[in-house]
Amino acid sequence: MRQTPDFSYLESRVLQASPLELVVILHEGALRNVRLAKAFLRSGKIRERGEAVSRAQQFVGELLASLRFSEAREIATRLDVLYRNTLIQLSTSHLAGREEDLNRAESTLETMFDAWQQLAQRPEIPPGHASPAARVPCPRAPIAARTAL
Repeated sequence: MRQTPDFSYLESRVLQASPLELVVILHEGALRNVRLAKAFLRSGKIRERGEAVSRAQQFVGELLASLRFSEAREIATRLDVLYRNTLIQLSTSHLAGREEDLNRAESTLETMFDAWQQLAQRPEIPPGHASPAARVPCPRAPIAARTAL
């Protein structure tokens, strides 16, 4: 398989990313596919819309799999609810052909993307230096983000 420059860039970015940066990359992928699904919905391309929704669901599924309930149950539980609701909105949007559901999924993902991006850009806190930001759980590195480009 011949790799495009975009694929090579993404592969390099994923392989060099911290766990937080991987979460940001997953949100980018989910958002990109939700936006594609909206465009396909507007143009009446049902198969393409379904493929974009499916890819967005895969990204959100990886985000769900990266949650660390054992380290931060309350935060992980809240994220779990948000991601599961997003999956439902994506499914409903495709089954019913409703853009409102895609808009809700997009809005949730944009909010989450902004928050994770801000966390990923913070300087790391050295071990032993506690701060409120240090209590934010670092998600596990999503396996599929590193293996299924």
